[in-house]
Formats: sequence, structure tokens, C-alpha cells
Amino acid sequence: MTTELARPEKRNRVEEAVNDAAAAGSETNAKGSSAAAASASAASNLIIQLVSETGETLGKLPRVDRTSQRKRIEREKSARAEESAFDWQRGASLALKLKNLFRNKKTSKTPKTSGPQLDVPSNVTQQQLAALVNDLKGTPSGTADALPYAFFVDGELQLLPASSSAKEDAEAAENTKTKNKKTKTPLAAPLDNLGALLSAANRSVEGALSVQYRPQASFRARAVCRCSASLAGHADAVLSVSFSPDGKRLASGSGDTTVRLWSLERQGSPEATLQGAHKGWVLAVSWSPDGKLLATAGMDSVVGIWEMAKLEGNSSSASKKAVKAGTAADSSASAAAAAAPSCLLGVCKGHTKWVTSLAWEPAHLSSSKPSSSSPSSSSSSRLATGSKDGTVRVWDARRGRRCLATMSGHRLAVTSVVWGGGGGGEGESGGEGSDGGRIFSASRDGTIRVWCPTDYTLVTELKGHGHWVNALALSTGYALRTGAFDHEKKSGGEGGGAERERALARYHAARGASASSSCSSSSPSLRPEVLASASDDFTVILWHPHASSKPFARLTGHSAPVTAVSFSPDGRRLATASFDKSVRLWCGLTGKYLATLRGHVGAVYALVWAPDSRLLLSGSKDSTLKVWDTGAATADGRCKIAVDLPGHADEVFAVDWAPAGGGAASGSKDKLVRLWRH
Repeated sequence: MTTELARPEKRNRVEEAVNDAAAAGSETNAKGSSAAAASASAASNLIIQLVSETGETLGKLPRVDRTSQRKRIEREKSARAEESAFDWQRGASLALKLKNLFRNKKTSKTPKTSGPQLDVPSNVTQQQLAALVNDLKGTPSGTADALPYAFFVDGELQLLPASSSAKEDAEAAENTKTKNKKTKTPLAAPLDNLGALLSAANRSVEGALSVQYRPQASFRARAVCRCSASLAGHADAVLSVSFSPDGKRLASGSGDTTVRLWSLERQGSPEATLQGAHKGWVLAVSWSPDGKLLATAGMDSVVGIWEMAKLEGNSSSASKKAVKAGTAADSSASAAAAAAPSCLLGVCKGHTKWVTSLAWEPAHLSSSKPSSSSPSSSSSSRLATGSKDGTVRVWDARRGRRCLATMSGHRLAVTSVVWGGGGGGEGESGGEGSDGGRIFSASRDGTIRVWCPTDYTLVTELKGHGHWVNALALSTGYALRTGAFDHEKKSGGEGGGAERERALARYHAARGASASSSCSSSSPSLRPEVLASASDDFTVILWHPHASSKPFARLTGHSAPVTAVSFSPDGRRLATASFDKSVRLWCGLTGKYLATLRGHVGAVYALVWAPDSRLLLSGSKDSTLKVWDTGAATADGRCKIAVDLPGHADEVFAVDWAPAGGGAASGSKDKLVRLWRH
């Protein structure tokens, strides 16, 4: 990843940025309890070396006349002698003080250059380091090609993003002083600058620090800006939409008791109408991580299981017959009618009231041992369902659709169920799936229950909300949903074992593992899986459910019930939607407030992130969708609307973004499914 600044225009741009940023400086006020912490707090500058994930240094910098730099710094200091601390928002373009640049040295023992060492202020933030890396790579911050970066000290300590507003910084600081009423334990203060991070870790700053940078997205998704197709066919409101993990199909569930499949390879043309399983509204649809099965849940207390392999065979044969008969124009409809009955693999019956939520077992846990009740059953086919009857059931979706277990205990309706990957933290063997992960269920009784999917027993109960719990989300949710499929729609494996290994690597990457350690569950770089719960008490709570039954952060700010919660694919940011017509952004690691997204004039019902963790799509009661560029927050802690998407004639109930980033879909009360593309 070594970058040579060979072109004159690029060299001149970097030289100008270095000279402009050389005058910027600030003293840090961080306090530490030890000598190392004191030195980190007192030091006005730190010497760092930026290193890529593969161990290569960032590249050579042009030599700068240090004499002229020193004189310029002295002039700037005297001019600002009476001013307060330097404001980074109004500072130089890089907002970094690069006073001393050391020449690269080559020796016979080290044929590679050691890379530039940079003298930066101790209160340098993650955004400022990201701006520096982007500028050195020739993509200045603020441009469309600039990438977000994460930074680690010694591969362990991560520098977290700062909030966008000084006002919200004060509120976040006040929140950290709030103690949990039961545990009486203060929440951890966020570490959003390098000096504070080193002080908290008691790290010495006497020598040069190795700061590793890692891109947070391997590609960029384009913001959807137009409706490419309006898909009619449902006879009632569209309540749920979901893309398959490979991004080839879209499933939509409706109040007309049917599920429709749309082929994205044929510009959203209808592929099949799945009917016969439900007699009531279809409330939820969910794809298995391998994309071979589709589960649907309805108000008739039934769960339908549909097999895509049968659909493909019947669709092709029916299409050929239709063409031979001279009805090529109606071939897709004929194929759908012929294929739908045989596509149904079976139904799961056992719940006594509405089935509200579906959760498949993660793909990387398929190596777990089968349950004792069914030795021949493959655990990769298990499906967890939550119902209004207050129970959670686990089914064998492939073989017989038998109920493997009924887990009861909730006093009211179960509103959400998610299946975790078993990520408890550093060095935990459970991250490899030895314990089958954990099943989390939220209920209107205000509690969240954690179940063991091996023996189907209650592990713990999470209490903290004062009203109904409406939604759950996991920081690894995107990796669990897509399994072995990446943004190029490739699963990477021909057999089950290879696909499980790839799914495991993607799951570990979602927990912060580097490429070299992504297959090691005991890597110290693995961060714990975070669970977020949204409630009618206007709050969102963050949990480390594998480590403790107590919350580590409570997110306050919404003024109405919180209806939806969603982690970005990289797990570093959290979005929450509320009936107060706003969307809020938080740090997914600490719960720190980041920004407020205002623009809707009605309650916000649904949220979904783009696969690159940069764009956010929201659907509202006001019949519109809005695309937000979460990386373009203003100084007052707000994000502007990137694209406003009108088009629906009524409330938008469901949204989803294709895993490959090619487009988005929405379902509305106007009975239409709309596809949106760039």
C-alpha cells in the first residue's frame, strides 16, 4: 500500500496541505492516574507512524523546509496568543500539525523503508487521521472517493469517532456520569482522541507509536436516486420486503396472504406468487443465509417454508411450455402459477397466535453438533420464530418442519427474535460456534431473554426497559444475514465446509478481526457482539449479553417510542428511528451520540444501511424515503438529506438494501413494491 507521490500536481497538493496544517496545534487537558497517563496527557504532540493492515507503511512524504516551518509556527502562535483552544472544525484542511518529518532510512537489514514519522497533536481525532490518510492516498477528505478508516494502536486499542457537536459532547459527558440504578456503576467515558486513549490505557508516549489504519469499507455503494420499477400485483398493503443473500431475488409479503418473488436479474419482473401456506396477513419474510430457503410468517400463526431449487426448475419448464404455446408475453405469469404450488416445502404449525419474527441459525454455526432429539438433523436448517402467544419455537426447516423446542417464559407477546453468532469477546471459543450462538427474544413485557440453542434452556434475562421492547439488532447482523456471500455476490465455496469457513471469516471481520486473524476465534482483536434493544420508553439500550446481564449504555434523546434500530454492516454505527419523526446516529461501540437526521414529517417506520456503512435509507408514514449520507454531518450535529425519494402514495412500511449495493426496495400501504437505483 506504499504510495509514491510522483506526479507534480499530487506532490504540490500534499506539500501545500502539510505547510498549511503545520501551523495548527492544540494542548490536551486529558488527566491520567499514572506516570504514563500523565505523560500522555501533558504531551502536546505525539510521534506516530501510520501502518496499513498488511504491515506496509503509508508512503513517502515530500521534504519540508523546517526552518520556514518553525518561523511560520512562531508567527501563528503569537497571532493566536489571546485566543482559546484551537477549533478543529475551522482549522486547516487536514487539521493536523505535521511539524517534524523524518526522512526514511534504508539499511541492509531492512530493505523496506520505515515510513514517515509524524508529529501530531495529542488530541488528534479519528476523523482527522482519516483525512490525513485519504489526502496522502490522493483522495482528499470531503470528496466522493474518500474512504472511512479505523485506527488501532498496537493492534488492540481502537480510536473511536468523535461526536459532531460540542453541545452533544456535553450531553454525552453528562450521560457518562449517570449511574445504573441497580449496579451503581458509572458508564465508561468514550475515548475519541489519541491522547485520551493512551491515558486510559496507561501507555507511554516516549517513543514513536505504531498506528494501524484499516479501511471500513472495501467498496462504495451509490446513493439510490430514482425509481427504476414500480411492481404491482399485491392486492393489499406490502408489509415486508427482503433481498436474498446473493441479491438475485426480492421477496415481498402482503396483507393479501401471498408472497411474491421478483427477479432482479430481469429488472424486477415477477418470478412467482407463493400462495397456499397462509390465510392471513404475511407479517415477515426471511431468507436462509445460503439463499436456498425462504421463511414467511403470518397472522394465521403459521410459518411457511419455500424451497428455491424447486422454483427454478419449475419456472424454466413452465416458461418453455408457455413460449411453445405462443403465449410468450404471459410466460412469466404462467411460470409463476405453475411453480408456486410445488415450491412450498411445508408449513410449521404450533403457535397459537400471530408469528411476528423470524431468525435463521447463522451459516458459520452449521458445524455445531445436531440436537439430541434429531441426530440426523443439520443445525444449519434451524429456524427460530417468535409469536404473540409469548413463546419462541425452534424448527427443523428442512426435514419435516418439526418443532425441536418451545421456549416459554415471556408474559406478553414476543416482538422480535435474533440469532447471534456466539461472539462473547476476546479469546472466546464460542465465537467459532461451539455453543451454537445465542437466541435473543424481546417481548412486550419489557424484558429480553437469552436462550441456548443447544439444549434450549434460558441463559439469562436482560431487564432495563420500562415499556414494550419493539426491536432488536446485533452489531454482526449484516454478516449473519449474508453468510458466505460478499458484495460481489460470491459465496466463495463449492462445498458446505468451504462456505462455512468463509461465513466464519466474514463474521469475525464484522467483529473487527484483521484479515490475517479472521479465522482465529481467540484473536485479541475480536470485539464482543453488541445487542441493541429499542423500546416504547423512548430509549435504546446496548448490551454485551455474552458477558453480562447489565446494560453498558442507555441511549436517550428520542421524544417518542423507538420503532426501529439497525447497526451499520461494520458494526461501528447505530441508527434508531422513532415516532418523533427523526432518526438518530450513535457510536455502535460505546453508544455515544453522533447526529440527528431530521427531514421526515411523519413517524419513521423502517431503517436499512447500505453495505458500505456510509448511506442510510429510511421509510416513513409521510410516504417518502430518504437517503442520508452519514459521513457528512454538519457542525451542529445534523446530517443533510442526500436524496429525497417521493413516489409512494401512502405509508412506507418496509425497506431493504441489496447486499451487493446495487439498489434498494420499499413496500407501502399503496400495495406497490418499488425498486430504487442510482
